[in-house]
This record gives sequence, structure tokens and C-alpha cells, in this order.
Amino acid sequence: MANDIILDPGSGGATLSTFEDAGNSHHQEIIQEFLKVGGATPTKVSETEPLPIIQGFQSPQSALATTAGLAAGASTDLDGTQITSAKTGKLIGIIATASVAIKVELKTVLNATPSSALAVFFIKAGDGQPILMPSREFYTVAHDATAGLDAFRVTITNLDTSAAADVYCTFLWDEV
Repeated sequence: MANDIILDPGSGGATLSTFEDAGNSHHQEIIQEFLKVGGATPTKVSETEPLPIIQGFQSPQSALATTAGLAAGASTDLDGTQITSAKTGKLIGIIATASVAIKVELKTVLNATPSSALAVFFIKAGDGQPILMPSREFYTVAHDATAGLDAFRVTITNLDTSAAADVYCTFLWDEV
């Protein structure tokens, strides 16, 4: 087995880096690079410089919150758990569902004070598809040493005009 292929063997052209397998098939070797924010020179992907979009989680967390019998047209707040001391929670996604159509307003809570709605989702009855954030940097909550809850919150509104429903939300976040 011989690795690499000379692109123009008659004139000694450039060499393409490959790996030849046991079946004599060549597989091109590719070097991946990325630009760091504000950088001008590409960085080669390596164990010490992984692609930013595929870095692992430092401390993945999850919490399930639920309310039983939410009246038709009523709203309720469901909270994730307290962000760990000296950490920042970075939201990965949520899974909200109910037996009726619901409106979900995503918020953060800092020292027990909720933010205004950061995002709004409408979910069909019985649909529990994950809502993934485009980046862990979009919605964050830093633990604050003063008293009060520091967490992610959803305000869920029952959109049915006559039926009460149990509503659920699973919060998924990383703590760094």
C-alpha cells in the first residue's frame, strides 16, 4: 500500500495527501482550520484547538418542571434549578409540552427577578420536540451571590379555550 497520489505523474506534479486502505482505495486527507474571533490567521483543528462548535460540555445540567391542571387561558411560570455558585448557566435548549396548544415565553431569572420574554414559541398539543438554542452564548444566567433564584424560566400559557392541561418543561443547560 502506498499513500499519496502524484497529480501529474508524467511531469512530477503536486502530491495529494491520501491514505490507501487494504482495498487499494485512496482517501484524501483534509486539514480543517478555523478563524478565531478577530483573528487573521487560520488555526488548525487539533486536540488542543478543537472546532469551537463541537467543544464538549463542561457540566451539563437538566431540570424538569411541571404544573398540573393549568386552567384554560391561564399562565404559569416554570423554573429550572438554581445555577451553581460561581458558575454561569448557558442554555442549550428546552422541551416544553402539554396536551393542549401552548405559548412558551423564555426568560432568565436573576436574584428572583425575571427578565422580559427573550424568545416566544408556540407548541401544538402533544408536541414535545426539543427547542435548541443556536448557540450556548445566546441565553446565559450567572450565579449571583445575593439572595434569590438565578435560573432559566418559561412562562407557559394554555391556549385552549375550554380544557385544563398538565404542562411540562425540561431545561437543558451547561454550567461553566
